[in-house]
Amino acid sequence: LLRDSESLVLARLGHDATPQAYWQVGEEYMQKGLVGKAIAAFETADEKNPDNVDGLLSLGAAYEAAGMLQEAADLYTRLYLEVSQERPEAYRNHIRLLLNQDKAPEAADLMKLAYEKTGMHTFRQQREQTIPQMPETDLSAGRYSEEKQVALTSPQAYDILYLIGDGELPAQGMPYTQPLLLREGRHRLQAVAEPGAHRLR
Repeated sequence: LLRDSESLVLARLGHDATPQAYWQVGEEYMQKGLVGKAIAAFETADEKNPDNVDGLLSLGAAYEAAGMLQEAADLYTRLYLEVSQERPEAYRNHIRLLLNQDKAPEAADLMKLAYEKTGMHTFRQQREQTIPQMPETDLSAGRYSEEKQVALTSPQAYDILYLIGDGELPAQGMPYTQPLLLREGRHRLQAVAEPGAHRLR
């Protein structure tokens, strides 16, 4: 049997070595900022030892550092679907990637799955904060004898799209930027909050 030090040397040279040696060499390369070499070492280790959760999380971090976001997302999906459904890290990392790409609905679905599989309430709370709540108005529905201004607010500070009259939201909505002036007459005001990169300040 090879000693640990000998196996590390072989792994650094790209020769046949233990999975643990390749995982360790990958970590060494990451610490030195050699991301490409780290990925190669981690992938070799993964071929030899495909169920190492901590090692695969390191590979995911290396993919992200290299800008290989789809590879990272695919790896995190494999982790929580095939390797370990109870560990929270892969869920968290994939949710972060989805939110950074403005994919809030997909992220919310994954938060639900993460809560079901891990039992961690933080995922449920995060989902409640991610799913848009209905915009609120400062004017109650009813009849008024004079023109009124209506202000819309999003409890989560999301962007708001509104529509006066018939139509479909969000497809036909207008971005809300200031209070709306409603003149005399009947008005049907619709509004929806939209999660995204730009939130109301």
